[in-house]
Amino acid sequence: MASRRVMILLLFGSLLLCLLLVFEWTTERPTTRIWGCKESVNAYQFQEVNGKLLKVLMKTCLEDGIDLNGNRFNFDYLKRNLISFSCPQSWEYLSVPKPLVALASYPGSGNTWTRELIETTTGLHTESIYTDWNFVGSEMCPTRAKIFIVKTHLTSNKTNHPDCLKMGVKDLNYSKAILILRNPYNALLAEFNRQNAIKPTDTSFFNAGEGLAPINLFRSEKWKTFVMKEANKWKHMSLYWLERFDRPAYVLVYEKERKNTLTEMYHLTKYLNIAVPFNSLYCLSSNKTGNYHRVKPKWMTIEKLYDKTLRKMVNTVVEDVSAKVGLRKNITDLLQSYLLPVN
Repeated sequence: MASRRVMILLLFGSLLLCLLLVFEWTTERPTTRIWGCKESVNAYQFQEVNGKLLKVLMKTCLEDGIDLNGNRFNFDYLKRNLISFSCPQSWEYLSVPKPLVALASYPGSGNTWTRELIETTTGLHTESIYTDWNFVGSEMCPTRAKIFIVKTHLTSNKTNHPDCLKMGVKDLNYSKAILILRNPYNALLAEFNRQNAIKPTDTSFFNAGEGLAPINLFRSEKWKTFVMKEANKWKHMSLYWLERFDRPAYVLVYEKERKNTLTEMYHLTKYLNIAVPFNSLYCLSSNKTGNYHRVKPKWMTIEKLYDKTLRKMVNTVVEDVSAKVGLRKNITDLLQSYLLPVN
Protein backbone atom coordinates (compact mmCIF):
# COMPACT_ATOMS: atom_id res chain seq x y z
CA MET A 1 0.00 0.00 0.00
CA ALA A 2 2.81 2.36 0.93
CA SER A 3 4.72 1.58 -2.26
CA ARG A 4 1.59 2.33 -4.26
CA ARG A 5 1.35 5.75 -2.63
CA VAL A 6 5.00 6.42 -3.39
CA MET A 7 4.47 5.55 -7.04
CA ILE A 8 1.46 7.82 -7.27
CA LEU A 9 3.42 10.68 -5.70
CA LEU A 10 6.32 10.08 -8.09
CA LEU A 11 4.00 10.05 -11.10
CA PHE A 12 2.24 13.20 -9.88
CA GLY A 13 5.58 14.93 -9.31
CA SER A 14 6.82 13.92 -12.75
CA LEU A 15 3.62 15.20 -14.37
CA LEU A 16 3.86 18.48 -12.47
CA LEU A 17 7.51 18.88 -13.51
CA CYS A 18 6.58 18.28 -17.16
CA LEU A 19 3.83 20.87 -16.98
CA LEU A 20 6.20 23.41 -15.47
CA LEU A 21 8.77 22.77 -18.19
CA VAL A 22 6.16 23.13 -20.93
CA PHE A 23 4.89 26.35 -19.36
CA GLU A 24 8.41 27.76 -19.13
CA TRP A 25 9.17 26.79 -22.74
CA THR A 26 6.01 28.33 -24.14
CA THR A 27 6.35 31.56 -22.18
CA GLU A 28 10.00 32.08 -23.14
CA ARG A 29 9.58 31.00 -26.73
CA PRO A 30 9.10 33.95 -29.15
CA THR A 31 5.46 34.27 -30.21
CA THR A 32 4.93 33.27 -33.82
CA ARG A 33 3.09 35.95 -35.77
CA ILE A 34 -0.10 34.86 -37.44
CA TRP A 35 -0.34 37.95 -39.69
CA GLY A 36 2.17 40.15 -41.42
CA CYS A 37 1.67 43.80 -42.36
CA LYS A 38 -0.31 43.03 -45.53
CA GLU A 39 -2.79 40.79 -43.72
CA SER A 40 -3.07 43.20 -40.76
CA VAL A 41 -3.82 46.36 -42.73
CA ASN A 42 -6.54 44.47 -44.57
CA ALA A 43 -8.00 42.92 -41.42
CA TYR A 44 -8.14 46.27 -39.61
CA GLN A 45 -9.20 48.39 -42.59
CA PHE A 46 -12.84 48.95 -41.64
CA GLN A 47 -12.49 48.61 -37.86
CA GLU A 48 -12.74 51.60 -35.56
CA VAL A 49 -9.32 52.80 -34.48
CA ASN A 50 -8.26 52.44 -30.86
CA GLY A 51 -4.88 53.01 -29.31
CA LYS A 52 -4.07 49.35 -28.63
CA LEU A 53 -4.88 48.12 -32.13
CA LEU A 54 -3.00 51.02 -33.70
CA LYS A 55 0.15 50.15 -31.73
CA VAL A 56 -0.11 46.47 -32.69
CA LEU A 57 -0.60 47.35 -36.35
CA MET A 58 2.33 49.77 -36.47
CA LYS A 59 4.58 47.28 -34.66
CA THR A 60 3.63 44.43 -37.03
CA CYS A 61 4.24 46.53 -40.12
CA LEU A 62 7.50 47.95 -38.78
CA GLU A 63 8.77 44.39 -38.34
CA ASP A 64 8.04 43.93 -42.06
CA GLY A 65 9.90 47.13 -42.95
CA ILE A 66 6.79 49.29 -43.41
CA ASP A 67 6.70 52.41 -41.22
CA LEU A 68 3.04 53.45 -41.01
CA ASN A 69 3.90 56.37 -38.75
CA GLY A 70 6.94 57.80 -40.48
CA ASN A 71 7.48 60.42 -43.13
CA ARG A 72 8.57 57.82 -45.69
CA PHE A 73 5.45 55.69 -45.50
CA ASN A 74 4.72 54.68 -49.09
CA PHE A 75 1.14 55.20 -50.26
CA ASP A 76 1.84 52.81 -53.13
CA TYR A 77 2.22 49.96 -50.62
CA LEU A 78 -1.40 50.35 -49.56
CA LYS A 79 -2.66 50.67 -53.11
CA ARG A 80 -0.86 47.43 -54.00
CA ASN A 81 -1.82 45.41 -50.94
CA LEU A 82 -5.19 46.64 -49.68
CA ILE A 83 -8.41 45.19 -50.99
CA SER A 84 -10.93 47.78 -52.22
CA PHE A 85 -8.89 50.71 -50.96
CA SER A 86 -9.83 54.20 -52.10
CA CYS A 87 -9.68 57.64 -50.54
CA PRO A 88 -12.56 60.11 -50.91
CA GLN A 89 -11.89 63.34 -52.76
CA SER A 90 -14.70 65.33 -51.18
CA TRP A 91 -15.87 65.88 -47.63
CA GLU A 92 -19.23 66.27 -45.88
CA TYR A 93 -20.92 68.95 -43.82
CA LEU A 94 -22.24 68.21 -40.35
CA SER A 95 -25.62 66.50 -40.22
CA VAL A 96 -25.98 67.49 -36.56
CA PRO A 97 -24.48 70.75 -35.19
CA LYS A 98 -21.45 70.49 -32.92
CA PRO A 99 -19.88 73.11 -30.61
CA LEU A 100 -17.19 75.17 -32.33
CA VAL A 101 -13.53 74.26 -31.85
CA ALA A 102 -10.78 76.78 -32.58
CA LEU A 103 -7.85 75.48 -34.64
CA ALA A 104 -5.42 78.18 -33.56
CA SER A 105 -1.83 78.83 -34.50
CA TYR A 106 0.73 81.46 -35.19
CA PRO A 107 0.97 81.79 -39.02
CA GLY A 108 3.56 79.44 -40.51
CA SER A 109 2.82 76.67 -38.01
CA GLY A 110 1.16 74.24 -40.41
CA ASN A 111 -2.49 75.19 -39.96
CA THR A 112 -3.37 74.68 -43.62
CA TRP A 113 -1.67 71.28 -43.75
CA THR A 114 -3.31 70.26 -40.47
CA ARG A 115 -6.73 71.14 -41.86
CA GLU A 116 -5.99 68.89 -44.83
CA LEU A 117 -5.12 66.04 -42.47
CA ILE A 118 -8.20 66.61 -40.30
CA GLU A 119 -10.50 66.60 -43.32
CA THR A 120 -8.89 63.41 -44.63
CA THR A 121 -9.19 61.70 -41.25
CA THR A 122 -12.73 62.77 -40.34
CA GLY A 123 -14.32 63.19 -43.77
CA LEU A 124 -15.66 66.57 -42.62
CA HIS A 125 -15.09 70.09 -43.93
CA THR A 126 -13.13 72.50 -41.78
CA GLU A 127 -13.83 76.21 -41.45
CA SER A 128 -11.86 79.43 -41.13
CA ILE A 129 -12.41 82.97 -39.94
CA TYR A 130 -10.75 83.86 -43.24
CA THR A 131 -11.80 83.13 -46.84
CA ASP A 132 -9.01 80.59 -47.44
CA TRP A 133 -8.29 79.84 -51.07
CA ASN A 134 -8.26 76.05 -51.05
CA PHE A 135 -11.02 74.95 -48.65
CA VAL A 136 -14.71 74.76 -49.58
CA GLY A 137 -15.69 74.99 -45.93
CA SER A 138 -14.17 78.46 -45.66
CA GLU A 139 -16.94 79.93 -47.82
CA MET A 140 -19.48 80.15 -44.97
CA CYS A 141 -19.68 81.56 -41.47
CA PRO A 142 -19.00 78.97 -38.73
CA THR A 143 -22.25 79.86 -36.96
CA ARG A 144 -24.27 78.30 -39.80
CA ALA A 145 -23.70 75.00 -37.92
CA LYS A 146 -22.42 73.09 -40.95
CA ILE A 147 -18.80 72.92 -39.74
CA PHE A 148 -17.24 73.00 -36.29
CA ILE A 149 -13.42 73.18 -36.60
CA VAL A 150 -12.41 76.78 -37.25
CA LYS A 151 -8.97 78.04 -38.26
CA THR A 152 -7.79 81.25 -36.57
CA HIS A 153 -4.54 83.17 -36.16
CA LEU A 154 -6.06 85.59 -33.64
CA THR A 155 -5.70 85.87 -29.88
CA SER A 156 -9.46 86.28 -29.51
CA ASN A 157 -12.76 84.80 -30.64
CA LYS A 158 -13.27 87.52 -33.24
CA THR A 159 -14.11 86.93 -36.89
CA ASN A 160 -14.33 89.25 -39.87
CA HIS A 161 -15.47 86.58 -42.32
CA PRO A 162 -17.70 88.29 -44.96
CA ASP A 163 -20.51 85.75 -44.46
CA CYS A 164 -20.39 86.29 -40.69
CA LEU A 165 -20.56 90.06 -41.14
CA LYS A 166 -23.64 89.64 -43.32
CA MET A 167 -25.25 87.75 -40.44
CA GLY A 168 -24.14 90.34 -37.90
CA VAL A 169 -21.73 87.85 -36.25
CA LYS A 170 -18.48 89.29 -34.91
CA ASP A 171 -17.65 86.81 -32.13
CA LEU A 172 -17.49 83.01 -32.12
CA ASN A 173 -18.25 80.93 -29.05
CA TYR A 174 -15.51 78.29 -29.03
CA SER A 175 -16.19 75.32 -26.76
CA LYS A 176 -12.53 74.31 -26.78
CA ALA A 177 -9.37 74.83 -28.79
CA ILE A 178 -6.49 73.13 -30.55
CA LEU A 179 -3.22 75.08 -30.56
CA ILE A 180 -0.71 74.02 -33.21
CA LEU A 181 2.64 74.69 -31.58
CA ARG A 182 5.69 74.93 -33.82
CA ASN A 183 9.30 75.88 -33.16
CA PRO A 184 9.15 79.70 -33.48
CA TYR A 185 12.45 79.81 -35.39
CA ASN A 186 10.85 77.78 -38.16
CA ALA A 187 7.38 79.35 -37.87
CA LEU A 188 8.75 82.90 -38.19
CA LEU A 189 10.85 81.85 -41.18
CA ALA A 190 7.81 80.33 -42.87
CA GLU A 191 5.70 83.44 -42.27
CA PHE A 192 8.44 85.77 -43.53
CA ASN A 193 8.63 83.67 -46.69
CA ARG A 194 4.86 83.85 -47.11
CA GLN A 195 4.76 87.62 -46.75
CA ASN A 196 7.73 88.30 -48.99
CA ALA A 197 7.59 85.41 -51.44
CA ILE A 198 8.32 85.42 -55.11
CA LYS A 199 4.90 84.69 -56.56
CA PRO A 200 4.54 80.99 -57.49
CA THR A 201 3.71 80.22 -61.10
CA ASP A 202 1.69 77.19 -59.96
CA THR A 203 -0.37 77.72 -56.79
CA SER A 204 -1.06 73.99 -56.34
CA PHE A 205 2.40 73.42 -54.85
CA PHE A 206 5.69 75.14 -54.15
CA ASN A 207 8.66 74.68 -56.46
CA ALA A 208 12.24 75.43 -55.52
CA GLY A 209 12.65 79.21 -55.31
CA GLU A 210 8.91 79.83 -55.33
CA GLY A 211 6.99 80.82 -52.25
CA LEU A 212 10.29 82.03 -50.76
CA ALA A 213 11.66 85.45 -49.89
CA PRO A 214 14.78 86.42 -51.88
CA ILE A 215 18.11 86.11 -50.11
CA ASN A 216 18.78 89.85 -50.06
CA LEU A 217 15.82 90.43 -47.72
CA PHE A 218 17.36 88.18 -45.09
CA ARG A 219 20.44 90.40 -45.15
CA SER A 220 18.41 93.54 -44.61
CA GLU A 221 16.89 95.27 -41.58
CA LYS A 222 13.49 94.08 -42.73
CA TRP A 223 14.26 90.53 -41.58
CA LYS A 224 15.59 91.65 -38.20
CA THR A 225 12.64 93.97 -37.59
CA PHE A 226 10.23 91.21 -38.55
CA VAL A 227 11.76 88.70 -36.10
CA MET A 228 11.79 91.16 -33.21
CA LYS A 229 8.10 91.94 -33.75
CA GLU A 230 6.76 88.53 -34.71
CA ALA A 231 8.53 86.58 -31.95
CA ASN A 232 6.32 88.41 -29.47
CA LYS A 233 3.25 87.58 -31.55
CA TRP A 234 4.20 83.89 -31.36
CA LYS A 235 4.49 84.27 -27.58
CA HIS A 236 1.12 86.01 -27.21
CA MET A 237 -0.58 83.42 -29.43
CA SER A 238 0.78 80.59 -27.29
CA LEU A 239 -0.10 82.21 -23.98
CA TYR A 240 -3.58 83.28 -25.03
CA TRP A 241 -4.74 79.79 -26.01
CA LEU A 242 -2.84 77.90 -23.30
CA GLU A 243 -3.28 80.31 -20.39
CA ARG A 244 -5.94 82.99 -20.95
CA PHE A 245 -8.47 80.88 -22.90
CA ASP A 246 -10.73 79.60 -20.12
CA ARG A 247 -11.83 76.36 -21.83
CA PRO A 248 -10.01 73.12 -22.72
CA ALA A 249 -7.03 73.57 -25.04
CA TYR A 250 -5.18 70.72 -26.75
CA VAL A 251 -1.54 71.16 -27.81
CA LEU A 252 -0.84 69.70 -31.25
CA VAL A 253 2.94 69.77 -31.67
CA TYR A 254 3.85 70.40 -35.31
CA GLU A 255 7.12 68.48 -35.12
CA LYS A 256 5.37 65.40 -33.71
CA GLU A 257 2.62 65.77 -36.28
CA ARG A 258 5.19 65.60 -39.08
CA LYS A 259 7.08 62.67 -37.57
CA ASN A 260 4.16 60.58 -36.25
CA THR A 261 1.22 61.63 -38.37
CA LEU A 262 -1.07 58.63 -37.85
CA THR A 263 -0.61 58.59 -34.07
CA GLU A 264 -1.05 62.34 -33.68
CA MET A 265 -4.18 62.42 -35.84
CA TYR A 266 -5.66 59.53 -33.88
CA HIS A 267 -5.06 61.39 -30.60
CA LEU A 268 -6.65 64.48 -32.11
CA THR A 269 -9.80 62.56 -33.11
CA LYS A 270 -10.05 61.32 -29.52
CA TYR A 271 -9.94 64.91 -28.30
CA LEU A 272 -12.65 65.83 -30.82
CA ASN A 273 -14.77 62.79 -29.86
CA ILE A 274 -14.84 61.52 -33.43
CA ALA A 275 -14.58 57.78 -34.10
CA VAL A 276 -12.71 56.92 -37.30
CA PRO A 277 -11.91 53.64 -39.11
CA PHE A 278 -8.36 52.58 -39.94
CA ASN A 279 -8.79 53.26 -43.64
CA SER A 280 -9.26 56.96 -42.83
CA LEU A 281 -5.80 56.96 -41.23
CA TYR A 282 -4.42 55.02 -44.20
CA CYS A 283 -5.57 57.85 -46.46
CA LEU A 284 -3.31 60.28 -44.60
CA SER A 285 -0.35 58.78 -46.44
CA SER A 286 -1.65 60.17 -49.72
CA ASN A 287 -1.27 63.66 -48.22
CA LYS A 288 1.89 62.88 -46.27
CA THR A 289 4.05 65.51 -47.89
CA GLY A 290 1.13 67.90 -48.27
CA ASN A 291 0.77 70.55 -50.96
CA TYR A 292 1.86 73.41 -48.73
CA HIS A 293 5.51 72.74 -47.88
CA ARG A 294 8.06 75.03 -49.46
CA VAL A 295 11.21 73.56 -50.99
CA LYS A 296 14.02 75.49 -49.31
CA PRO A 297 17.55 76.07 -50.64
CA LYS A 298 20.55 74.96 -48.58
CA TRP A 299 21.32 78.47 -47.34
CA MET A 300 17.86 78.86 -45.80
CA THR A 301 18.41 77.32 -42.37
CA ILE A 302 17.58 78.77 -38.98
CA GLU A 303 21.21 78.34 -37.89
CA LYS A 304 22.37 80.61 -40.73
CA LEU A 305 19.56 83.18 -40.68
CA TYR A 306 19.32 83.96 -36.95
CA ASP A 307 22.32 85.83 -35.58
CA LYS A 308 23.23 86.17 -31.91
CA THR A 309 20.91 89.13 -31.30
CA LEU A 310 17.91 87.44 -32.91
CA ARG A 311 18.60 84.19 -31.08
CA LYS A 312 18.55 85.99 -27.75
CA MET A 313 15.21 87.55 -28.64
CA VAL A 314 13.54 84.31 -29.75
CA ASN A 315 15.02 82.29 -26.89
CA THR A 316 13.61 84.81 -24.41
CA VAL A 317 10.04 84.46 -25.66
CA VAL A 318 10.35 80.66 -25.63
CA GLU A 319 11.58 80.77 -22.04
CA ASP A 320 8.68 83.05 -21.11
CA VAL A 321 6.14 80.60 -22.51
CA SER A 322 7.90 77.71 -20.83
CA ALA A 323 7.88 79.47 -17.44
CA LYS A 324 4.15 80.23 -17.60
CA VAL A 325 2.59 77.12 -19.15
CA GLY A 326 5.36 74.57 -19.66
CA LEU A 327 4.72 72.43 -16.60
CA ARG A 328 0.92 72.74 -16.70
CA LYS A 329 0.76 71.66 -20.34
CA ASN A 330 3.64 69.17 -20.09
CA ILE A 331 5.62 70.93 -22.83
CA THR A 332 8.66 72.16 -20.90
CA ASP A 333 11.07 69.72 -22.56
CA LEU A 334 9.61 70.48 -25.97
CA LEU A 335 10.04 74.23 -25.52
CA GLN A 336 13.58 73.80 -24.24
CA SER A 337 14.38 71.81 -27.38
CA TYR A 338 13.44 74.87 -29.46
CA LEU A 339 16.24 77.01 -28.00
CA LEU A 340 19.28 77.80 -30.13
CA PRO A 341 22.76 78.30 -28.64
CA VAL A 342 23.73 81.96 -28.43
CA ASN A 343 27.52 81.66 -28.18
